[in-house]
Amino acid sequence: MTPHASPNIPSQQIGHPDKADLFRAVQLKYSRKLGDAIAQSETSHAYQAAYEHAMVLWIDGQKAFYQLPSDPAKKWVKYPDPDWQSDPEWYRDVDLRRRFRPPPGLGPPYAGVASRWVRDPDNWTWIGWRQWHCSFDPNQVFLQRFEHGTMLVPFRLHPLNKAAQVFVLLDDGSWSSESATVDAPPCSEPPWQGEIARP
Repeated sequence: MTPHASPNIPSQQIGHPDKADLFRAVQLKYSRKLGDAIAQSETSHAYQAAYEHAMVLWIDGQKAFYQLPSDPAKKWVKYPDPDWQSDPEWYRDVDLRRRFRPPPGLGPPYAGVASRWVRDPDNWTWIGWRQWHCSFDPNQVFLQRFEHGTMLVPFRLHPLNKAAQVFVLLDDGSWSSESATVDAPPCSEPPWQGEIARP
């Protein structure tokens, strides 16, 4: 099978050539802002959480959190996560609810977000309470680096439907969400009954 690649992404730079179409339409729309691809696409465990005032993504291969504020005046921020938290208390819903006491209908921060909420409240508590979250296995979501930004695809618009979105994070701190041309990967509920799993 011949690999398909968008005009600005040489096929040898696509880590997963059969996934190039995931990037194509959005990459063409943002080609002037993004520039050319500078690395192969990557896939790894990933986590997505919708909070009241931000979307939070965790990419295992990057060992980092991406904080995407709902307020367009705020810039997205990448927080390194070289030592992801393995203490069971950050993964059990009953412990988290007891500790953070979220209002009815909303959830507490989870896993690494919860530990940062405690250790670095100035940069984390503003995101608000968790609305929903999903965990993704490798080969379900992909990250592609460009000269002037990053694309992450396909994440979910909501855990209860198949609609997917692509996140475009530009190096100037702005970010956008675009509809993806594929279904979103399954939304797996992160384990929290004592089982330890990333993030």
